[in-house]
Parts: sequence; structure tokens; C-alpha cells
Amino acid sequence: MGLLIGVIFEAVWYLYNHGTFGHTHPATDSNLRAITLLFSPGLALISTGVKGVEPVFEWALMLVALALLLNGLIYMAAGWLLAFVYESLLKPSTMRRKIVDVVRSANTKLALSSLLLLSILIALGIILHRHHQMADLYEKALKGPTSDAEAAVVELGTFHGEEPTDLLLRLASPKSRFLDDRQTFAVQILAKQHDPRTTARLAQSLKPYSSLALRRDVSQALLETECNLACTQSLLQYLERLSHGELNEEEAFEQDPDFRSSIRTEQDKIVRTLHRVLAHNQELTQRVLVSDYGLGSDYPSRFAVQLAGSAQIQSTCPFLDNSSSQTFDGALREQIHTVMQQLRCPSSRH
Repeated sequence: MGLLIGVIFEAVWYLYNHGTFGHTHPATDSNLRAITLLFSPGLALISTGVKGVEPVFEWALMLVALALLLNGLIYMAAGWLLAFVYESLLKPSTMRRKIVDVVRSANTKLALSSLLLLSILIALGIILHRHHQMADLYEKALKGPTSDAEAAVVELGTFHGEEPTDLLLRLASPKSRFLDDRQTFAVQILAKQHDPRTTARLAQSLKPYSSLALRRDVSQALLETECNLACTQSLLQYLERLSHGELNEEEAFEQDPDFRSSIRTEQDKIVRTLHRVLAHNQELTQRVLVSDYGLGSDYPSRFAVQLAGSAQIQSTCPFLDNSSSQTFDGALREQIHTVMQQLRCPSSRH
């Protein structure tokens, strides 16, 4: 495909060479003829993205392609400058008429169109090359041996934009299972972006079927970055599932009592970390508890009441007070009073 684009571009440039400045001066014509030979291979290399070769040779080819393009531009500029000086000094009146003719000429429009086409093709070539690099790194991170995979994850994190972020999020997905730390590296890199949308998507990895290591990594990452509204909602949904008695995957299938005890200890640490995340973002936590869990109404979610106390969300005190005064459920009112005492809320106004 790159070679075809190069041939097409060469044909367009050849037509231009025999137009506006084609017979201005012999040096100009020979320089422009040389450019058609220099531009096409460079353009062909760049437009293919230099896919399928070793990185060292890949960069070498890219440098050669850029050198060819730069060389062509230099020859073109030198030829045009020589023609301009020659005509200006020896035939000024002819040069003035030629400039007017050039401005009005269809060849000038063709030249500008060719230059625009060249710019677009170079941009596309760079984009394709970047895409191939990231795709190769992702494959290595997904399937490569530990040392190569971890290095690939780190290198993938040096790219910026949505595509590398999406690839890292795939690595950090609960559906991806690894025995080494490549997933941990992916989560840490994503957390360092401090992007609210990335953080929200990262929080979606908190599921009972996620691995213990992934839940631990994500909870720690959320503690080190800003958890926005969508992130808070995902976090609370996970904690609510646990409050309803749903077991995490390793708890459901592990039969050894000692190992279950160690898993429970690790899970308790994860829950405490998530509570710290919620306490750090009290206003958002309160907003979700009010809008999604009915805190402040006459029948709030028992989970919302319990979490307000366990995560120490002080800003929920007025809403707990409202629910206490409105609810007709005696057991729920008693639970609310207990949580209000834990939070040391002001005395009821009702």
C-alpha cells in the first residue's frame, strides 16, 4: 500500500515538475526530477508504518525515510531559489509576469494540493507506526514471559492518548488473569494518569469475581488518586454486594481453613482501604448515598446507614437525622441512632 501511494505521489509530482517551473532553468528541472525519486521511497516507508521488522531496523528505516524526505525538500528549495534568483537578475520583467502566471496557474493549485497530500500521508504514517508499536507492546504484555511483559507494560505507559489507556485497562480487567505482577504495573500506571475517566473505569474492576491481587491493587490506586462520582458509585456497588453476603471468588472456592483466614485478613484490608477512599471524598460519597441509596428519606438502604458509620462519613449526619425522624421501621431507626452515635452527630432536632 505504501509503495502504491508513493507511485501515485511520484506521478502527481512528475506532472508538476513539467509545469510551472519545469523550463525555468535546467538546474531547477533536474532538481525537481531528483525529488520524485527521493520523495517516493521515503513516503512509502512512512505510510506503511514500517511494520514487521525488528525495532532497531525499524528505527533505522524511519530515519532513512525522514532523511530522504528532508533531502528532497532541500533540493526542491535550492532549485526554486536558484530559478528565482536567475530570473530576477537576468529577466526581471519576465519574472514578474511568471509570478502572476504562477499565482493563477492550475499547476500552483496542484502543487499546494500535493503538499497537503504529502502532509496528510506523513501524519497518517506516523499514526500507523505509533499504532503498530502499541499493538506489539500489548501483545508482548499479554502473552510474553514475565520480564518482557513487565517491560512492555511500562513502555506502553509512556504513550499518551485514549488507545494506550484502553490497552492498559484491558490488562487491568478482571477477565485478564496473570501469575506475575504485570497487571499490578498496569494499574499503577493508570493511577498515575490522575484522569477522572480512567479512574472511574479502573474502579469498575472491583468485582467479587476479580482476583484478590487486582482488588488490592485497584483499592490502593484509588487511595492515591481522585475518585470521582462514577468511581464512587462503582466502589459502593462492590461494597453493597459484599454487605448482602456475596463472597469473593477465592473465598467461595477455598476449602482450607487457614488459607481462608489469610484471605479474609487481606479482604478486610481492602475494605478498610476502600472506606478510606470514601472518607477522603465525603461530599461525593454523601451525594451517592442520598441519590442512589435513599439516605435522608423515610426508608433508606440499610447498607447506606451502615456504611456511613463504618467509613466515618460525617457529612451524612443531617440525612441520618432526617431518616430517623421519618422512618416507621423501628429496627432501622435503632440502627440509625447507633450510627449517629458512632459519628458523634449533633443531637436530633426532631
